[in-house]
Amino acid sequence: PHSHITENIYWDEVIKTNTLQYGKPSMEILQNLQYTASKIQEFRDKYYPGTHIQINSGWRPRAYNDTIGEWKVVNGQKVFVRKSNPNSEHIYGNAIDFLIIGHPTQDVSKVLAEYWKGRWYYEYGFIHADSTKSRGVRANW
Repeated sequence: PHSHITENIYWDEVIKTNTLQYGKPSMEILQNLQYTASKIQEFRDKYYPGTHIQINSGWRPRAYNDTIGEWKVVNGQKVFVRKSNPNSEHIYGNAIDFLIIGHPTQDVSKVLAEYWKGRWYYEYGFIHADSTKSRGVRANW
């Protein structure tokens, strides 16, 4: 359903319908998603009030996460090149990939570097923000 997880982020943005065929999130995953989304919302409200957040990826069941990649031909052989971390924080609901519409993503990532307490990176035109509470260390990976 299209209901709010925060003021500007919706549940169906962080739990995509196509991922549900691989399983359903546990209560712990839902709580982690809510925490991660709330931190992104706080960041948006502080630095980019009035702007739209576009969510590219939220929770990914492990089986779905394993399908992220592409087939390439290497030395005449067709091989699957994985583009996701096999132990991605998306699996646990601790990561969300997003954009702030109307602002260059690279610039937003520089502002995020001063604010974010978890891991983050800027790549492929979006920002990955990982809110793993146990780390508490800002890192760019």
